[in-house]
Amino acid sequence: MTETTINQFEQLIEGILEQQYGFCDDFLASETAAGLRQNLLNFREEGLMRPAGIGRKADFQKNEKIRGDVIRWIENDTTDLHERAFLDKVQTFSQYLNRSCYTSINDFEFHYAYYEVGSFYKKHIDQFKSEGGRKFSLVFYLNEDWTANDGGNIRLYLKL
Repeated sequence: MTETTINQFEQLIEGILEQQYGFCDDFLASETAAGLRQNLLNFREEGLMRPAGIGRKADFQKNEKIRGDVIRWIENDTTDLHERAFLDKVQTFSQYLNRSCYTSINDFEFHYAYYEVGSFYKKHIDQFKSEGGRKFSLVFYLNEDWTANDGGNIRLYLKL
């Protein structure tokens, strides 16, 4: 593991400890982010993304009043070069958290999400009511040359 990678991980951990969230502008290599962005655009163009829903298993429902994005899951056994690089980095981070912070992370899941102009995801808790296993959420923006004027800022409602 490189010094840069360790510094990224420590930056995220420090942010979580101090303010309940962390951020790192260059967590993914630029080639990985560009490849994931192209995957997302290709999946959208090919009609391979589906309307997102809320809830899990028997509670799953599509509710366009709560969220308006389309998604595509990233499979853990993917052979796509960019998805593999992404999942490997997240796996390395999970292992680092387990060693340094005793988090006991043993699984994760990710999906692409695409928001058309004007779509949204209303205020929510990133945890299923029937389960308490989700400890962390990771969000990676794949927008190219994004500025604050583009909108789409994440809003965090923290319990302080």
